[in-house]
Amino acid sequence: AAARLPPAAGRFGADCRRQQDGCGNIMECGDCSDAPAPAAPTQPPPSQVALKKAPSPAPAPAPAPAPPCRPNITNCTDPAAECGFMDDGCGGKVPCGNLTGACPKLPGSNLTCSPDRKCVCMPQKCENRCGIVPDGCGDVMPCSCELADQTCNEATNTCVAMPSPAPAPAPAPAAPSPVPMTVDCLALEKLHRERAIKMYDYLYYFFFY
Repeated sequence: AAARLPPAAGRFGADCRRQQDGCGNIMECGDCSDAPAPAAPTQPPPSQVALKKAPSPAPAPAPAPAPPCRPNITNCTDPAAECGFMDDGCGGKVPCGNLTGACPKLPGSNLTCSPDRKCVCMPQKCENRCGIVPDGCGDVMPCSCELADQTCNEATNTCVAMPSPAPAPAPAPAAPSPVPMTVDCLALEKLHRERAIKMYDYLYYFFFY
């Protein structure tokens, strides 16, 4: 067989330190202080870097819709309730007493639903009524008019405007001034003289004839 020759220093890219010679021996390649600096690694072009980026993750799936709410109750569970409503657990209301949850409207009554779902009577207010009026709960109450220029009509229990006072009578016309009388003294004296002559003639005739 042909003999193997050891490679020259630097044949396999080694320029310093001990290296294998390819024949099972060690050879000295010199001091590494004089070896040239290794070349800087080359960077791939930006286009190739962009192609090597990992793909964007797929969007997360939308959450499943919530199951529909099932009401806890469908009928009023308070056997003593007369009115009002109860929560069904899903934001709805279940009426108690009747389909409307309200108290019955009885003639002359004023029933109102209390917080404990009882129909209680609340006395009515006067509300422009006057006199003795019913309070809507089987009793009566006194009411009066609030304005000073109103009076109560007892027949209808309503406040009406007070009638205006009758105007004062017109004053009587003044009596006419008396006409001053003028006396003619000469004519009066003549009249008295004529009466005296007639009286004298009468007496003379009466006594002498």
